[in-house]
Amino acid sequence: LKLQFLYLIASTLPHPLPHLTMSADDSKLKEYTADEVVAHNDAKDPWLAIGGRVYAVKDYMSTHPGGAEVLQRSAGKPDSTVDFQQIGHGKNAREVMKKYCVGKVKEAHLMNDEELAGKGGEGSKWLIFLILGVVMAYFYMTKMKNKAVA
Repeated sequence: LKLQFLYLIASTLPHPLPHLTMSADDSKLKEYTADEVVAHNDAKDPWLAIGGRVYAVKDYMSTHPGGAEVLQRSAGKPDSTVDFQQIGHGKNAREVMKKYCVGKVKEAHLMNDEELAGKGGEGSKWLIFLILGVVMAYFYMTKMKNKAVA
């Protein structure tokens, strides 16, 4: 339980070098236009444009935790960054997506992990700390109450 708690806390902290956490060399990525991304809007070869990068997710459809339909809904949009951020994807999801990166959107800003986490991600981190605090306070009060009765 203690290790799980420590892992939970550590996983919510920002990466110390966020600018190094996405692709090692984005300059080598093939460039695609927004029209090329939009053309990949079917289950045969769905692409997602997230944070300025292009991801071919056909091979991930069957194992995506949210289901294939979630990816299919965002496939072919000129930019699915907001969709990705609103779900509150964590560091592990951003790590998994690296495998599917096939390029970058021409003239787009390439977001780092910190930017991809978005403002919603920061809020969810504080929510985790708040919930943990409430749970810890509850257990502490219960323990104190039991000592007073004994």
